[in-house]
Amino acid sequence: MARVNLPASQPIYDAAASFVETALRSNDSIFTPGQAIWTQVNIEDLYHRFVETPDTGDRGFLDKFRDQLSGAPAAVYQLAGELIYVHLLVATGNIGGQAKRGLINTVLSWSPEQVRMPPERNAALDTGLARVGTAYLTYRPFQLAFLLRFVRDWKRLSGEEQTRLLADPPAFKTMLFGIEISHAYAQREAILHIVHPDSFEAIVSREHKQRFARQFASFVAEPTNDVDKALSQVRTAVDQRYGTGLSFYMIGEPPTTKSALPRSLGKQLRTYVALVARLDGSNYTPAQILERLDTSSQASDLHELPIAETLVADLLKLRLLKPIEASVNYRRWSHLDDGNEPLMMRYSALALLVEDGNGGYELPVLRAPMDGASHPESEWPLGRDLLDWYIEAGLVEREGDSAWRAKLDALAPVGAPGSTAQAINTFLEHLQRVGASRRELPPLNDDALPVLDPAVLDARIAEIQRELLIDRMTILRIYRSLIAGHHVILSGPPGTGKTHLARLLPSVLWRDADPTVLLAMQTDPTLSPTEPPVERHLYREGYAVDVVTATEDWGVRNVLGGIAPQLVREGDKRALAYQVRRGYLSRALLSNYGIGDGDAIPASDDMRRAEVVIGDAHHRGRWLVIDEFTRAPIDAAFGSLLTTLGGQRSPLLVPTDEGEVEVALPRDFRLIGTLNSFDRHFLNQISEAMKRRFTFYRCAATRTSVGGARRGHGNLPGIDTPR
Repeated sequence: MARVNLPASQPIYDAAASFVETALRSNDSIFTPGQAIWTQVNIEDLYHRFVETPDTGDRGFLDKFRDQLSGAPAAVYQLAGELIYVHLLVATGNIGGQAKRGLINTVLSWSPEQVRMPPERNAALDTGLARVGTAYLTYRPFQLAFLLRFVRDWKRLSGEEQTRLLADPPAFKTMLFGIEISHAYAQREAILHIVHPDSFEAIVSREHKQRFARQFASFVAEPTNDVDKALSQVRTAVDQRYGTGLSFYMIGEPPTTKSALPRSLGKQLRTYVALVARLDGSNYTPAQILERLDTSSQASDLHELPIAETLVADLLKLRLLKPIEASVNYRRWSHLDDGNEPLMMRYSALALLVEDGNGGYELPVLRAPMDGASHPESEWPLGRDLLDWYIEAGLVEREGDSAWRAKLDALAPVGAPGSTAQAINTFLEHLQRVGASRRELPPLNDDALPVLDPAVLDARIAEIQRELLIDRMTILRIYRSLIAGHHVILSGPPGTGKTHLARLLPSVLWRDADPTVLLAMQTDPTLSPTEPPVERHLYREGYAVDVVTATEDWGVRNVLGGIAPQLVREGDKRALAYQVRRGYLSRALLSNYGIGDGDAIPASDDMRRAEVVIGDAHHRGRWLVIDEFTRAPIDAAFGSLLTTLGGQRSPLLVPTDEGEVEVALPRDFRLIGTLNSFDRHFLNQISEAMKRRFTFYRCAATRTSVGGARRGHGNLPGIDTPR
């Protein structure tokens, strides 16, 4: 059975079966069952917009695809998203689940009627079944066009013929292989497995299929020229020997190198450069490029010619080819027209791109230790494979038996005249700029809460007011108290937005006003390496907040921490154990030092401020918001915290399994409490000493009735604001 028998594969096969049932057997939807999406009308509409009206410009796929879909009915937008879903379903290796979801959700977001992938379909994107190469991503428009052409032709078949093809795998293959195709062979192989997973292997590379057939040729009892029939015989024997459902990749790799470097023309960099030197015309198809290969000298060690599309993908990664005419044809980059072999080899070795495993590319030279010192093979990216190319290009030299060092002029500008030398020098200038630029957000220090520029402060207050009906003066007074180092209590009737305001203040006010600009080298293989670095603007968010609700049974253990019981399970046995758990304040406080719950606490002189990362957001730190402040016996629960909050920089004593550890309160850390002015429960148990640690502000329901900080609160006897 060709189906991959792994737990992670089942969601993929469920999604594949859904495609067959919804798109091929009916006109339903993969994402919204019961809605007519895969209809002939919708397919014809999308086919006309995408295939019959191509965009041959130089923009990226998504930009062009969005314009092609502009004005389409919502059902056509959804069809486009589901089409991409089917295209990416089996892919693994060069693209991960996050990238797949990002592409699909981007297309779905253009629709006037928003659609979300159901959880079970979403989960199917996290893994994959078939390893895809660079061409699968580079030629995405062609892969999608073929998939769309297939379903368009399918809808034109009679119901009886569709039923027959779904029951007869060889007949289905004959029908599929009769469809016009260009640069989409991997998609065609993927459709075979999606529709007939028990009959056709989860392999999208024609080259890999042929190599597996040769590798296991002894298992083929009846020789055949049909590679899928040969692999079917191999599958029967392999299942008997190794067990059912194993991918051929698990049993044995195709007999090719596993190097991340281009290998379609072998291991010598010179072979690729010599081929491109022969491309002196202005327009070549992949097949014509392959025809220019001089097998008598340039590729004499090749046992067989590579697939043309694979060769083109390798030459793109070597930055030797420029796509033209919507990436159908290619030419040599014009800045290489005057290049000799040594210069072109230097250029390709420096500008080489390799796949990063997440659907993108990286520049190995950025990680190479080009400092002139001696380094072992393990410190060079891609190890000996890349070192051999660097040696060919004259960039490094051997140092002893097992170490290499960069030559002094490895990253020096080239003094030779001509456009190739200029391209190398431009690339090296960009490389130097990126190397000298900041690689991440600036580190945090234990500084006071930043005073905001008046214009920024006004804009941030206006942003808060767009969410809450709180007047400007109240927000400004709260801001000034926080800047002065005070902790704050927000009081008012229920429904006035106290808790919401407590969340917004730290996160909105202290968000970065100006971005940190990070530079990155251009790593798109379809663009010239002389393109300037890409600027990435990063902002650090304000302060994240932990919101907890006080209760009447609170004690020191809830706020600071202490010994707590825990049920320990060992097999069928249960036992009660005791360990120290951190309280709400301790956890929030320690996260400002990059210490999570349960992590060891370093000595106080070793503590360093750290940002708080939540998802993709980087925060300056974390504050604690205590909701319904007066529902708890606060004086008893805060314990020794009274001294710490006194403003004398007294450390907080955090309980651990080894005893109490002193942890300094960060200078920009604040506590915000909310107090329900209609609930007097525990109200009079706040001591004067505790009240002096906070500044109280009253929040009312409308802008006109909101008051600021007040010394007396009328309906809140016993609570005064210290001055």
